[in-house]
Amino acid sequence: MSSNPPLSVGRLAAATGIPTETLRIWERRYGEPRSLRLASGHRRYPPATVARLRRVAAGLALGLRPGQVLGQPEAELERLLAARASESSPPTPSAWLEAVGAFRTERLVTEFAREADELGCTVWMETRLAPLLTAVGDGWAAGRLDIRHEHACSQMVGERLRNLRRRFAGQRGDPPRARAVLAGLSGEAHDLGLWMAAVTCEEHGVATQVLGAETPNEEIIAAARELELDLVGVGISLAHGDPATLNTLRELRAALPASVELAIGGAGLRSVRRGPRGTHRFSSLIAFGSWLKERYIA
Repeated sequence: MSSNPPLSVGRLAAATGIPTETLRIWERRYGEPRSLRLASGHRRYPPATVARLRRVAAGLALGLRPGQVLGQPEAELERLLAARASESSPPTPSAWLEAVGAFRTERLVTEFAREADELGCTVWMETRLAPLLTAVGDGWAAGRLDIRHEHACSQMVGERLRNLRRRFAGQRGDPPRARAVLAGLSGEAHDLGLWMAAVTCEEHGVATQVLGAETPNEEIIAAARELELDLVGVGISLAHGDPATLNTLRELRAALPASVELAIGGAGLRSVRRGPRGTHRFSSLIAFGSWLKERYIA
């Protein structure tokens, strides 16, 4: 035990990427993670809890609910993970599109938000919010929704994300662990992915400035210098995963100070098969959050 001492809830959160508030809710509701009580009254968690919670987080990322995985014996947890990983993505409930079509997006997002405390915001955005936005986009393309429905949904989701970002920004320490600017390149009209990335950054103690969509390289570079950044994050939608985008990213990477990390993500990432050398690619918010934890917290 001397080489692997028990962990405080703060260290457990840092090691797993799961917020302390979420860990406390899980322990209260599901009896896990199991803690040891010191004579002082403080809780401590066995080192093996880290690996266990990472498997739990993997299950949540696959769409399982906390009540399905927490408290399960190890063999059953592994069975659940294997079974869910072998399944195709679960279908989007038609009720989601019906709610958007009836302008009940606020109610829908409020219902989703109740899960954020249990899942953690990053996992919640990955497994619930992002599929909703994809479904709305597909519904509009197929003619099941009109542009007014898509716009109303986007505005409501954007408002909720900005509120979440402000909440986490108010909770993080000063100075922050790192500073980041998030932007969409010229011609990129979508910015909800940037706001989701901003929530993930702030959840991990990284202060963010969102420049938004349609940001020329020279403006991103100027912001990096003026704000003494550690990280620039660029979102790429399906409409802009093309060779021109790759060239723009190469120019951006070459112009940024070497000390500034460049991270790219979004639905268009598959088309940008290789980013410029020195660029970090993230296929999900969960992967991005894990990298932030390892880079700036661990």
